[in-house]
Amino acid sequence: MLRNFLLIAFLLCVSTSWLQSQVVVEVTIENQSVSGTDFFFDIYLTRAASSPGGDLFLGNADFILTFNSANFNGPVLTKVDQTVCGFLNPGYNTFISTSYTNPNDCATTVNVVQQGYYGNTAVDPVGGKELKINVQGIVISNQTEFNQKIAKIDNTPVTYRLGRFKLSGISNPSGTADLMWKTSGGGSETKVFSLSNVSPWISKQVNLIATNPPAAPLPVEITEFLARPLNATDAQLNWSTASEINSSRFDIERSINGYDWTKISTVAAAGDSQSERHYTLVDEKVFDPNEPRDATFYYRLKMVDLDGRFEYSVVRQVSFESHGIFVGDPFPNPAGQRSTSVQLPVSVLAETDIRIDIYDIQGTIVSSNASPLSKGNNNLSIGTSTLSTGVYNIKLTIENGGTFVRKLVVQ
Repeated sequence: MLRNFLLIAFLLCVSTSWLQSQVVVEVTIENQSVSGTDFFFDIYLTRAASSPGGDLFLGNADFILTFNSANFNGPVLTKVDQTVCGFLNPGYNTFISTSYTNPNDCATTVNVVQQGYYGNTAVDPVGGKELKINVQGIVISNQTEFNQKIAKIDNTPVTYRLGRFKLSGISNPSGTADLMWKTSGGGSETKVFSLSNVSPWISKQVNLIATNPPAAPLPVEITEFLARPLNATDAQLNWSTASEINSSRFDIERSINGYDWTKISTVAAAGDSQSERHYTLVDEKVFDPNEPRDATFYYRLKMVDLDGRFEYSVVRQVSFESHGIFVGDPFPNPAGQRSTSVQLPVSVLAETDIRIDIYDIQGTIVSSNASPLSKGNNNLSIGTSTLSTGVYNIKLTIENGGTFVRKLVVQ
């Protein structure tokens, strides 16, 4: 009986002490960037150095942001990073939500999010002017489970990233996003709750230092990034930028599984440019057509600024087929009406002849010719100067090698 009384007294003492100490946490918006019509940003949490209540043990939370909806058309907000890599902080689970650079590179990751911690990761515009991110607390049954499942956020130099988010629908490339924390004014407001770190794990709202980011411009940076087989062995990458500010270089990275990446080349960037820029890179001999298997390769661009900051592009994939004969896609496609020709990669294991027929949308042959093919990679030049705007089918008939059809658009 006395033992139970002492235990209850101890818990009451701990709980009362914790309730008297207020946790103070800073929330920030970092790494604002643009890709096409998508605006990206990160949310970070850090326990304030002077926090009398100590560390944050993340419970329920609502993160409410206002934004300049006039610069977006039908905006949709989603969480885009993955939660992987498991436990990295001994004693408490700081669950890595790895940087958007590499979802599996735990060694270089310092950001926090508990896997499965989100009750609702989808973020909905509220009245067209607010963004809401809700984090739902989880049920804890014992201390071990608490230590394993609750994110502990302290004030170490490594700040913790709640997640990376994408707001799509940019309609005014010259405008700004104007993200700002909503912490007052009624309705939904940004609120974060911390749990006591001992049973019964009482929840209490923390004091917030909500730091608004500077207005982020919305220039359309990477306007296009394409990857395609150039022939049976090589892949060609093409990308364009509408404008560049303090850009240093593009690191081109390749992966065979979409997770583990290797830098294969670097291309110098323009630095500062307000005009459209076009870049090309050929990844040579990436595939052996004699291998008895098909293969897919993944590519992405690491866009590095002069100050060392960087951002990643979307991922593109290139698939190769191991059939002894390779026929790529015409390039450029669509082709301009004033262009004189398009290029069509064809690779064969032995010398042969090929017949090239171009059909219009009604199935009428509008052009026909033949050409010899050398062993290995060939790049056929197909004339388009006589073609009017429309959709065409290029039919290739290879001697003893079958028939291939590729679509071409002239505009």
